[in-house]
Amino acid sequence: MAESTNAVKKWIWTVIVGCVGVILLFLIFLPTILSSDAGTRFLIRRVENQTGGTLTVRNLQLSWLGEQKIDALQFQEGKGFLLTFDTLTSDCSFWNLLFRRGSVGKTQINNLHISAYPKVSEEKVAALKEVGKKAKKPKGEFWSDFRGHLILSNGRVTIQNGVSIYAINVNLELDKTSAFKVEGKARRNEQLGNFYGEGKQSPLWEGGMTFTNVPVEGLDQIVALIRPKSQGLLLALLGDTINAQLQSIPTPEGLSLACDVNSPRLRVDLKPTYQEGVFRLETPGRIALTVKPLLFNTFSKEVVLQNDAQTELRIEKASLPLMKQKLNLAKGSGEGNLYFSKGQLLLTQVQEILEVNELNANFSTSALGELINLTLRSAMRYQKEAPSSVNGTLAIQNLLKKPTFPQLDLNIQNLPLALIDSFNKSSLVTYLGNTYSGKVVKSENQFTVSGKTPLLSLEKTSLKIDTNAVLTEPANFSYQITPKLYKELARPFPVQGIIHTLLLPLSKEGLVFKKANFNLTLNAGAIESKNLLGLGAASLPSLQATLQGTSLESAQFAISTFLDYHEQTWGYAILGDQVGVKASGRASFDKELEVSPLDLSIDGRKFKGDIAAAIEKHTLILKKGIQVNFLLEPSQLNPILSKDNAYPLLVKTTPLELQIKPSQIPLKEETLSALSVKGVGKVADLEMVNPANRYPFNFKDVEIDFDLDGKKNSHTIHFEGEALENQQKAGKLTLALSGTGKASELITSPDTVKASLSSFSSQIADVFFKTRGQLPDLIGPTLNLNYEMGKVGDRQQLDMQIDSPGLTLDGAFYGGKNLELKSPRKPLRIRWDLS
Repeated sequence: MAESTNAVKKWIWTVIVGCVGVILLFLIFLPTILSSDAGTRFLIRRVENQTGGTLTVRNLQLSWLGEQKIDALQFQEGKGFLLTFDTLTSDCSFWNLLFRRGSVGKTQINNLHISAYPKVSEEKVAALKEVGKKAKKPKGEFWSDFRGHLILSNGRVTIQNGVSIYAINVNLELDKTSAFKVEGKARRNEQLGNFYGEGKQSPLWEGGMTFTNVPVEGLDQIVALIRPKSQGLLLALLGDTINAQLQSIPTPEGLSLACDVNSPRLRVDLKPTYQEGVFRLETPGRIALTVKPLLFNTFSKEVVLQNDAQTELRIEKASLPLMKQKLNLAKGSGEGNLYFSKGQLLLTQVQEILEVNELNANFSTSALGELINLTLRSAMRYQKEAPSSVNGTLAIQNLLKKPTFPQLDLNIQNLPLALIDSFNKSSLVTYLGNTYSGKVVKSENQFTVSGKTPLLSLEKTSLKIDTNAVLTEPANFSYQITPKLYKELARPFPVQGIIHTLLLPLSKEGLVFKKANFNLTLNAGAIESKNLLGLGAASLPSLQATLQGTSLESAQFAISTFLDYHEQTWGYAILGDQVGVKASGRASFDKELEVSPLDLSIDGRKFKGDIAAAIEKHTLILKKGIQVNFLLEPSQLNPILSKDNAYPLLVKTTPLELQIKPSQIPLKEETLSALSVKGVGKVADLEMVNPANRYPFNFKDVEIDFDLDGKKNSHTIHFEGEALENQQKAGKLTLALSGTGKASELITSPDTVKASLSSFSSQIADVFFKTRGQLPDLIGPTLNLNYEMGKVGDRQQLDMQIDSPGLTLDGAFYGGKNLELKSPRKPLRIRWDLS
């Protein structure tokens, strides 16, 4: 039994030792395996899968003890990128290479050549990024504790449009103390340049870099390979070539630095020092730039530069701390001047040019993140207005975070409000006009504004600032309302107003006007409307109003005015002149004006009544039914009726009692489909005359029922009345019309008509049949009629029965281009006594 147990143990140890031996042998021969043809193909496939390109290697040598070497490597990504080198040798240990950590030793690359096309589409860059996302990424850093000595000999970068950077030699040591040396040449067609630099860390970086006539387009194309959207920006910033010297010279206190850039568009002259973790500029520095539209417009879409402009930054002194290898802008300090001139700016929202002749800003700050003081001076011109300017001072807090409401003292002359609209997406130009001139002052505890625009004139208005901004005393203003605000106006009219109370909430950014709490009164006169409430032209000789609200989006109002509709309008016919109107309710201001509720009280000679209504989506909504009494007057109605000389005319003033149920009445022609009106009209005695022969007649006990429903696309009218001749009964008339489509076409083009005349005077019927006095001779003194018409496709179906002393008719027809019998089984029967 013991022998069996020992045999098992021996067998287990043999297996373990064998496995360990196999693993050790695999590790020992791993460089040899990977250097073989099969191993090289395996590595090539992994690289191609991760990059999406194609890779070839003539020879790969890996070793535990010797150097690592690659001969004749070529990597190509489609037609956009090619990388080749002759040899890469490195004494980096295979262990460090396997685990991607530690020193890479001395690594040398000979004759590296990178060739690329200058234009790579955004889609291509996105595709490359997608390949990178799908590829299996190694966990952690690509290479931790990276150290070593890197040497590049005779490198070359070619952009395939005549741009090349060649004879590149780089010697880079990265360790506890680091050093670098780099040199090369650049060519763009016939332009030649070179660059050279060297430096070391001991412990601060010292050294320098020189660029001499380096063609900028080559650098710009290299940037575009990585970020296509940035193509042209470096060229726009610098110009064709760049000459620059960068120096870092050690001093007992730290470093003396110099940055001297001289290019066609950018000039930099800065000589700061570095000591105790702070960059300091103690001698004046200067940065001058010719701003190209491409550069400016990359960062601004609302305001677009149209020409080359000039800008210059002069720094008298400055300091900028370096904390944890990052520049601390919030603790930066300095003073200087920023100057911008000769710029033509297109305000895209209105497509107008603002010419900036000069914009000059002196600045000073002891801590940029806390407070910066600005003194502004400017000279501009907008459209054909007088010269524009903004001059004064500002003190801005928290500039690098969310700036608070600044303290300011500004004198403003003809400032284009379109400039503010462009950034705030507002509509100041629509409501105030093109420009603003005035004075704006904000101290720690008071805000004061005064000024004028083409439409608004505001006297000095002061607000005390505490937890809110509160108006200190009533303020007067005047405002011009134009047809641009309300297109039915015939001409602009002035409004005089007094702001009695005003409370504005405060935010860190400033006054919150949208949530203003206010109370004001308005007075206006000489208001002319081309079409008031769809009833025709009207005048409002005077108007008084009060507004009270807790935000600019909604306000309570009360209005008192007199209303005069012009003659020969429906408004004049219905309401008359000198109509007193009082209105109150709540108005909401969003994209469209809405009023709900709207309480109207109308007091006129012809119309009196109270109306509970609302205005929503350009529609007058009657919330409750109304009963009103109108006066139908010949002097007002007959000019309208006489437009068709066959219509009978009104003889005397006639009362009309009208009952309207809750309804919806569109105020715009394009919304007439939403018309919904239902009610009944009653007239006790309607006296009329035939205009052709001046024959008089009456209707008594007239009743008109109407139901006009645009939403259901269905309209009906029912008329019923007793006719009188010389105060004697002359028959009865009933008429019913129905139709679809526009309600305004119901009278002229109904879908169905039903008419009935009982013992009806032919003299009166002659008026409606337009037979010009001939009907009594044709049929006799009276008429009984039953008439029905209905539309069938593009034809009409007619059924008619006539019974009179001179004519009897019974027939059914189809009416279209021709009149034909409806059915042969029902022949047309006519009895006509001819005299």
